[in-house]
Amino acid sequence: MARKNWLLLTWLAMLTLGGCTGAPAPPTRPSPTLIPSAVPTAGVIADALVFQSTHNWRDAGGAYHIMGEVVNQGPYPFKRVTVTAWLADGADQTVAEAYDELDLLVIMPGQAVPFHVLLYGERVAAAYHYKLWAAGEGVDLASTAITHQVELLGVPNFPPDGSLRFDGMATNTGPHPLDYVAVTIALLDAQNRVVGVGSEIVSGPLAAGAVMIFSHTFYPTDLAGGAVEAVAGYRLAGEGWRSAEN
Repeated sequence: MARKNWLLLTWLAMLTLGGCTGAPAPPTRPSPTLIPSAVPTAGVIADALVFQSTHNWRDAGGAYHIMGEVVNQGPYPFKRVTVTAWLADGADQTVAEAYDELDLLVIMPGQAVPFHVLLYGERVAAAYHYKLWAAGEGVDLASTAITHQVELLGVPNFPPDGSLRFDGMATNTGPHPLDYVAVTIALLDAQNRVVGVGSEIVSGPLAAGAVMIFSHTFYPTDLAGGAVEAVAGYRLAGEGWRSAEN
């Protein structure tokens, strides 16, 4: 089957929500364990996209946040990857559903891109566990203007207003000028869990070898637990768009 026609149905994960503030797991039920998706049908790439560094919590307004990273463990790139999340109660009945499309259009083999799914509604207080499902399309990069020849560097700064400002720079390491660069930022705690997700699109043009500056501010309400002091690390991912004449 041609690579461009391959579809993706990857990983269905069930994880406990017992660690969420205000949503302890019922003590009479055992915690569910991580399980794979159903056996894939013909033409489906199984286990190509997996989740890592997931974290979940309920904010003061009662909404659930699920953050983490999608990692492409397959041999081919995928585009328009979407993460769908379901909250389920102790009887495994869905109480809320939402999705997040990754901020990078293409995820390359070996690349990790963060996601943030927000779920809310009258029934989320009954949540006991959640399920995650990542899906996308195979893509031939030769047919796109996207390049991953972008080097990213950055450092978090802590202004006196209690926020976290992430300052960085993106270098075009490819041979062609870029119209813009998209950058994603995953903030991590000491347990390697994603506690904050941000993204920036920086307009060019950016000549080959040139550098552009980017900055993203995280406020306490953007972070799990609301404390910038909990941030212990970060991971960056990015892509660039070549100019139309290249």
